[in-house]
Amino acid sequence: MKNKKRELMVIGIVLMLLSAPVGGQGFGHALAKELTEQAVHLLINAAIVAGGWITVFWFTGMYDYLVDFIKCNPDITNPIIKNIIGFFIRLVHPFYVLAITATGAYMIFVSGSSKSRTKAKSMLLRLVVGMVVVTMSIFWLNLLFRISESLTIWVLGLADYTMIINEFKNGIWQIIDLFKWITLFTHFLGVPVLILGIVLEFAPFFMLAFRYMMVVLWAMLFPLTIFFYSFHFTKGLGKAMIDQTITWTFSQAMFAFVLVVLSI
Repeated sequence: MKNKKRELMVIGIVLMLLSAPVGGQGFGHALAKELTEQAVHLLINAAIVAGGWITVFWFTGMYDYLVDFIKCNPDITNPIIKNIIGFFIRLVHPFYVLAITATGAYMIFVSGSSKSRTKAKSMLLRLVVGMVVVTMSIFWLNLLFRISESLTIWVLGLADYTMIINEFKNGIWQIIDLFKWITLFTHFLGVPVLILGIVLEFAPFFMLAFRYMMVVLWAMLFPLTIFFYSFHFTKGLGKAMIDQTITWTFSQAMFAFVLVVLSI
């Protein structure tokens, strides 16, 4: 008798729980809502994991071309770059002609002392050489790029860099595995891990792309660089611009050197 009473009490409690209002809804409906929300949350996390995995997979494939990116230099014969260089050449030519004419006139009609004539001759020679260099800007830039590229290829030949590239790719995938397992539970913690992995993966290509853009910039400004270097009062500016042109051009050899050092 007592057992039957207990059974009836248990059944009654279960029925009360199932029929009890939870936030204005039945327990069964609330349970279904909770399961739906969890399923949606899981699908969102799975979508984030899939998107992150695809993104990293695409970027990781770029590492097969890392060395090609390092060896890459702008094509000076590109119509846009060539036209801009040509514009600056045409811009500075009249000033060269005017300066050469004025210096020649000074030597003939004004300078009296031998010291003044020597300075005028030096300035005249500087202007003539500068004008010739500016006129041949395309040639000198191509020569500079070929030297830099040859040096870079020589540096890359000092060691086998394939292993370090593969190790770096494996390290990125370990970060992505961590991101995957964290995101399955909470994307608030998983997304920062994904961002870290993408930043580390993309960093070398960002630096190489920035270097490429700077080389393009200083190549287009090369006629102005030589023009400023041709005059005493702007020589400091011209020298600084030449330093930037050489530094950014030969930085590809530095990238190659870092890769080789890491490979040893």
